[in-house]
Amino acid sequence: MSNSKLSVLAATFLLVACAAAVPVSTPPARPPSEGGSTSVDEQKPSTDHGQPSPAKAELAAAIETGARVEAVLRDAKCLSMKGTVQSGEERVRYETVMMPTRLRLNVYQEDTLIMAFAFRDGRAQEYRPQKEKRPLLEYDSTVTWGVDDTVFKTDLDCHVGGLHLGWVGPDSDRGPYYREIIESSDQLPDEKIDGQDCLVFRQSWTVKEYPTGKPFENSHTLYVDKDEFVLRRWDTVNMGIHRVRAYQDIVLDKCPEGDDLWRINVGALSAKEQ
Repeated sequence: MSNSKLSVLAATFLLVACAAAVPVSTPPARPPSEGGSTSVDEQKPSTDHGQPSPAKAELAAAIETGARVEAVLRDAKCLSMKGTVQSGEERVRYETVMMPTRLRLNVYQEDTLIMAFAFRDGRAQEYRPQKEKRPLLEYDSTVTWGVDDTVFKTDLDCHVGGLHLGWVGPDSDRGPYYREIIESSDQLPDEKIDGQDCLVFRQSWTVKEYPTGKPFENSHTLYVDKDEFVLRRWDTVNMGIHRVRAYQDIVLDKCPEGDDLWRINVGALSAKEQ
């Protein structure tokens, strides 16, 4: 895992949100396996001298991986990372630092700051440079680990859904959310992401567009670091729209000191960022 620190506006930033914290429509439960079985346990037992069947082994691996991803996020004191989100020709990059009940996020398009978000102990701040009359907004949140959705909106918010919610600590719902996706996914061959060996899990389901009835295959594909059990990439397909979220320079448990990071000081932003 990278030992580099986030260096955004005194040290950080975070993604943004579209369709709130769940960027892809809610999937159904794990689909029945081929042959009509409704659960792995109903499949015929393996005849390979007591070895588990491939389906049972895959399910066990998904359950174990999901549990470990959840545990890493639940037990972490803080998390910092950088990354990008790509959808078609549109691309943004972000930097974020998270602690339980605290979060800081900056989002850029190329070198231009398009959003800053800060959260501390139930109080949220959004800064949008393009909002000339009122670029800074402050309000209370209904949850203790971020906000369900941002107030200010732009066309690019869909690219960074979920990073206005903190991932770490026992109260955050992000760890259980990723665990549930992994547990109901099919395991694909391992891949390398940014040089890291990753387990790959893909969940897919079909939805129909209203009112045309046109079918779409929606999916989550999660790439989980085999050593650290953190996400290295998350691909989503939602009604034909494909997004790739890359998580880089991940650092756990190197927590920033002081309170300045968790507040947006517009005057302290560089002229370039304003």
